[in-house]
Amino acid sequence: MDLVFIKFDSDLKNQKIEDLKRSGLHVIPIMPKAALAMLNSGFCDVKLPIDFLDLDYRTKIFNEAIILSKNWYSSFKDNLTFHSIDLMDCCRLQMITFFQDLLASEKICLKLIDIYKPKKAIFFSKPVTHSFDENMFNGQSDIFEAVAQWRFLQAGIEIQILERDTHKNINVKPDIKEEIAQEQFSVERLEYINAPRKTPLVVGFGIGFDLFIIWPYIKNLASKIDAVPLLLNLSPKLLINTMRSGLSYDEEMRFIFIHDIPFDSLIPKKLCDVKTDCISSLNIGNSLPEILRNPFLAFQFEKLFDAFLIGTIRSICRAEKFFKDLEVVLFIDDHNAGHANRAWTQTAKNMGVKTATIPHGLGVNLVEFFDFNAHFAFAWGELGRKNLELASPEKKDRILIVGNSFMEGFQKKDSTISASRKTILLATGGFLHQVWTDFDLSKFIDSWDKIFDHIKERPEIKFIIKPHPSFRDFGYWYKSRVNTSQLKNLEIVDDRKIEDILDEIFLTVLVGKPGTAAFVSMRCSVPVVYLDCLLARNAPGYAVWKEILPVIKSVQELFNFIDMIQDERETYSDFAHNNISLAKYMCLPFNFENVISALELKKKHNNE
Repeated sequence: MDLVFIKFDSDLKNQKIEDLKRSGLHVIPIMPKAALAMLNSGFCDVKLPIDFLDLDYRTKIFNEAIILSKNWYSSFKDNLTFHSIDLMDCCRLQMITFFQDLLASEKICLKLIDIYKPKKAIFFSKPVTHSFDENMFNGQSDIFEAVAQWRFLQAGIEIQILERDTHKNINVKPDIKEEIAQEQFSVERLEYINAPRKTPLVVGFGIGFDLFIIWPYIKNLASKIDAVPLLLNLSPKLLINTMRSGLSYDEEMRFIFIHDIPFDSLIPKKLCDVKTDCISSLNIGNSLPEILRNPFLAFQFEKLFDAFLIGTIRSICRAEKFFKDLEVVLFIDDHNAGHANRAWTQTAKNMGVKTATIPHGLGVNLVEFFDFNAHFAFAWGELGRKNLELASPEKKDRILIVGNSFMEGFQKKDSTISASRKTILLATGGFLHQVWTDFDLSKFIDSWDKIFDHIKERPEIKFIIKPHPSFRDFGYWYKSRVNTSQLKNLEIVDDRKIEDILDEIFLTVLVGKPGTAAFVSMRCSVPVVYLDCLLARNAPGYAVWKEILPVIKSVQELFNFIDMIQDERETYSDFAHNNISLAKYMCLPFNFENVISALELKKKHNNE
């Protein structure tokens, strides 16, 4: 049976659906949103590529991708250093999803050939889009297409490309309002020439909402060690996002745009030579592991060399200039995974500056991205410490529980919730839009069908669906389901922070994925349970959550529990009291002394 691969819902809209159904072609969605669009259009037997892999192999990919990311460039590693810094190590974590999707796609393609025995495979584009930055998770990267088209050609299968209409909008981000729901607070941009000289600085490095998380740390630490806080921004602008919990605007915030820092650097000729060797080895040669010998992957490595490795060199040069010009006593970055983050951190260390990294969320769930290269990693609480240790067990002595200062603003209320409350919050979590996704299509549809059925049977209870404020979630899909259900006791809220609606909430249910919403709810005296029945594979980062949160394994079990705590107020009261007390494992108040001591910072001697 011949195959058609649909990547975006717009690909489906461009075709006559009934003709596709009658054609005898088997249609396979590459990404979750295309799968949901196919189901909405009446397709049956819809499977994502990951559905063709057994659970053991899905889990095995986790470790194999990490190993491959460290070893694939061993034959030319010596030529990839700049000022004593391993350039590829700076970019390594940006390559993790590429290797995850590569490993998954290789196995999936063998399965597809064996099951369907196609003579022809139809795609909507040639592979051109890399797996870096947002493309790692937003469904845009073409790694599956590169593997499938190459392996199918090798197997004698004809490849047909139906060019998609590039003028039509490709729906990558759901209608969550993350981009437009921003207060118009623009943080002051400081010209580099006006940066404080001969003054001790505590510097925070990042982009977007990351910097609003870092700011309270560097501001409070600077006040304790007689220093000045300063932000380094990877973007020329900094606006606050109102959909992220705990973030607030501070008039004292100011930042330097890193591209304003001048530098002098020539791109080493050896880097160009390595690029030539690498690209040619995709076709022939033995400089690369066999799994990478695929000429259709050239776009990934061209982007790696032309943008990321060169960008890393420029980051090193800017960082050297910055640390030479200014008196930086502490450098803190957010989520130590980006190539610029790692380059700046390593340069700081080489120049004698103390360094630390902070996660930008409560749960360090994607532990493969937290192999930090800073002196220390900060955790909000015991939960974060355990997840960071999963990512870097050999660095466990360098993980500090320091708390979180911006989360302290949530007021812990009386744990006795009024009996008049009749509202349940369903807080959803975003999924990974990649081939090696954590999204299980059949579990997702089955679970939400049952949730809607149970909501209909309980008109006396109000339910609110609160999508995660990122492009990874399915806000548009939830909104469509809510609208078509016409249930009077169900609404979707995507224009308010979670803390702004908790006053009316009786119970928070984390649907699919745990996250920061758990702590925010508990801090506001609303108990939390985790509905764990939607994931496609075991994720090491979620295992630690299950040691803390009550885990519910089915929708029926969830609603049995809801019915029980609604009817038995004393049981609910005991449950709520015990549950809310678990917040201390997630996040503690900021511990200044811990940080100052561990980093051997010089404390102020006055009584301020």
